Amino acid sequence: MKTPAIFSVILLTASFCFAEDRVHTKAQLFINNYTSGPKNGCSTKLGEKGDMTCGHPVAVSRIVWKYLSSDSTGDNYQFTRHLVSNSEMVSSNTISVVYKGAELELWKDAKQKVILRPLKDLKNVEQADDGGRDD
Repeated sequence: MKTPAIFSVILLTASFCFAEDRVHTKAQLFINNYTSGPKNGCSTKLGEKGDMTCGHPVAVSRIVWKYLSSDSTGDNYQFTRHLVSNSEMVSSNTISVVYKGAELELWKDAKQKVILRPLKDLKNVEQADDGGRDD
């Protein structure tokens, strides 16, 4: 009977057409409060989606992201930065980026830089996921 073999080939082809896995899975998001030093801030492993808040009372960033797709140029993400100052929303900005596995600055202002970068030390990221600092 040839039907199951044909069905298997169609199913396998369909899964390759629709499933696009991230190419760069060993990456982290780093919110650097650079006015307090190059390592001051928070980091977390870059998953397919996420939400991280970090900063000092006058300048706090909440970053929300989601993975969109992968193509020959890299992994496509959408990031939204909500900037909060003294507990009030100051601004919100959404960008789409292609992450290629190298450091990529998403935003920079007078207090913070928001960076995507290769994952260097999983221990630091696990600590950051639990509210630790990137030291």
